[in-house]
Amino acid sequence: SGVSATAFRWLTADQARLLRMTPGFKHGQILFGNEFVELEDGDDAAKVTTCTVATGQRRVWRARYVVAADGA
Repeated sequence: SGVSATAFRWLTADQARLLRMTPGFKHGQILFGNEFVELEDGDDAAKVTTCTVATGQRRVWRARYVVAADGA
């Protein structure tokens, strides 16, 4: 069913448009409120470490492709 962009009043127009497009994504995830910590490039996959700003929790992700969108 996806996430409604109206649930996040602080989103920019571009972020809201992106969020409306994601329900059809079968693979991948968009993370708001997270910071990039580290990228480790491997032969068959990349490992990315992110940190949730509000909690400081770090997570390691493994993926074939990495797309960074910092809003700059």
